[in-house]
Amino acid sequence: MILHRLLGLFLVVLSSSVMVWFSQQLIFPLLLVLLALIGTGGRLQIKLSRERRIILYLVLAVFFQMARRFYGFFYHGVSGFFFYPFFYFLGLYFLTLEVLEFFFFPRQLPVTLVIFGTLVLCSAGNIYASEKQDLTYQWFAISFTVGSAFFLSSGSYISSSGRLSFARFLWRTFVMLAVVVISFSAGRKVREHRDVISRVFVERLAEMNTFNFSYPSTIRLGSVMEFRYRLGEERPVLRIYGKKNPGYLRGKIYEEYRRSEWHSSQNRTMVLPVEKSSGKSGRNFFLVRRQAGAELIALDIWPSPRIEEGMFAPLETVYVLAPVSSLELDEHGIFDAGELVGGFNYTEYISLSPLRENLSPETARRLLSLPQSLHPEIFTLAKKIFQECITVREKIAAVENYFHTNYTYHLGISIPPGQEPLNYFLLKKPPAHCEFFATAATILLRMAGVPTRYVVGFLVEEKNSVGGYWVARQKDAHAWAEAYTEGGFWMIVEATPPEGLPQKRNLSAANYLWDVSSFSLQKFQVFLRVELPGFFKTIWQKLKQFLRNFFLFSSPLLSGIKVVGILACCLFLLRRRKREKEPLTGLQNLLKKVERRLSWQNIRRGSGETLHHFARRLREVKAGSEKWGKVAAWLEDYAKVRYSGTLTPEKVNQLKVGLKQALRNSRKKKNSSC
Repeated sequence: MILHRLLGLFLVVLSSSVMVWFSQQLIFPLLLVLLALIGTGGRLQIKLSRERRIILYLVLAVFFQMARRFYGFFYHGVSGFFFYPFFYFLGLYFLTLEVLEFFFFPRQLPVTLVIFGTLVLCSAGNIYASEKQDLTYQWFAISFTVGSAFFLSSGSYISSSGRLSFARFLWRTFVMLAVVVISFSAGRKVREHRDVISRVFVERLAEMNTFNFSYPSTIRLGSVMEFRYRLGEERPVLRIYGKKNPGYLRGKIYEEYRRSEWHSSQNRTMVLPVEKSSGKSGRNFFLVRRQAGAELIALDIWPSPRIEEGMFAPLETVYVLAPVSSLELDEHGIFDAGELVGGFNYTEYISLSPLRENLSPETARRLLSLPQSLHPEIFTLAKKIFQECITVREKIAAVENYFHTNYTYHLGISIPPGQEPLNYFLLKKPPAHCEFFATAATILLRMAGVPTRYVVGFLVEEKNSVGGYWVARQKDAHAWAEAYTEGGFWMIVEATPPEGLPQKRNLSAANYLWDVSSFSLQKFQVFLRVELPGFFKTIWQKLKQFLRNFFLFSSPLLSGIKVVGILACCLFLLRRRKREKEPLTGLQNLLKKVERRLSWQNIRRGSGETLHHFARRLREVKAGSEKWGKVAAWLEDYAKVRYSGTLTPEKVNQLKVGLKQALRNSRKKKNSSC
């Protein structure tokens, strides 16, 4: 049956090659191939009943699911279904089951080997493959199908008489080749309709696994509400450690409003690190504001692994500590890093006091621009709201009070066809959500001559009482405005009615405990990926610096003395360790000497026989012999010394002398008898 098992090994190699080709990950598939090679001979067998095998398969399914969650920062950057981690781990799972068949069935391999291999190929897929990868995938699939035909045929070529049944072999081969043609035709149909499959299945799966919070340059009214419910409003998006409530975390700032859409400037500059952090290896300090308050506090922000892009920070952020080599910073203090891996934390240092900021004339012009589609009655409304206001702060208070008094909050808003959303909201006063309030407040303040910008991000109010950190959920996505006040300070404008703001929530301890457990898994992954390698790198750098200082910054004579001293210490430790081992080594050599002498007389100690049992048997075999009685007594003395717990050179010497006397007496008895 060796041909049958070699064909099974060939199928495993093909399945592993597909995994490696599409994922560019070699180690785990290669290990599975080596295991299959070991199991090809059928000598190593795992005896499990069918029920226990099913239980093992379920346990492995749970393990790979946990591995997928654990490796939440997985990214291959290649084509195929492996663009999504779910399919990669699904393929590894079926490949593992395929290899286990070699150890469960020492003779004929079952048909499930082909089924598992087929599922590996299905997990790899070729929806997003390039032409070269698609052609390679087809050759893999054809080779696997042909190999499966020969594999299944070879498993049934032995008839009841024990002779080869070639007719049956050829018949099954013909059937499997027919399957090749059918599979190839079906594959062509799948490729022709790949766009439909992508929209119906693949893109939905992408939304389930990852979410991009890097806001686009243009955002329409209603987009924040879509962000809230794209992944489920209760899903945690950010977890923040800090001494105070993080409050408003900005994600993007928009300047110009046109045709129901907000537009932002794309002017960004690259910021290089000020210095590398000595406390957390692999992380760099970045300066995002030139001014710093008298007192700074730290916010350690942990985004969900599903958040691939986007960084969030309060208004008064001064420094950022992040595991990246550079940041992109715009003129409003919004920063981002394209190389930041989803789930990796970054630390922000926030000023407790407001920071002054200079506003360039060009930026002020953009922050005072008004849409051309405004209804004339809105200008009359603005004069009415601000008629008694003089300072910017009075204008901010007036616009907030106007919306809080005359409007109500609602998650949705129905705009009649043909109506401009902002005009309809300001003139008809329908219930609406935060985006309309923030947009209206921004435009009204600009009418009053106040530079104002539209901001989207999160408003954090919930704290996990078990874990001691703040939580921003999907439902906490929010929009607000920031106004430029007298003296060069920015001030948050919250026009949304209080009932529409994210509220402080106190969930049950069980819910918070569950969140802490899942969050701990994320932190452990970051530790393995960032902190642990950085720790060893730091140790190695310190060791190199120590050796450099040890040898270079001293005279040759002093360096030579240091080297001699180190060698002397090493020799002393080696000799001490050798002396500690000498008593036990000497004791074991004495026992080997006795056993060798006894083997000459065809008396051998059993593999599981104790020394006392061996001594008793020696007396019984050689009853009445004084010679063997002394040897048996010596064996009993040896056992007492060996297992007494205190082994000293003096006791070893006593046993050595006793053995010599026993052997000398036995020789005297032998000579006298002669």
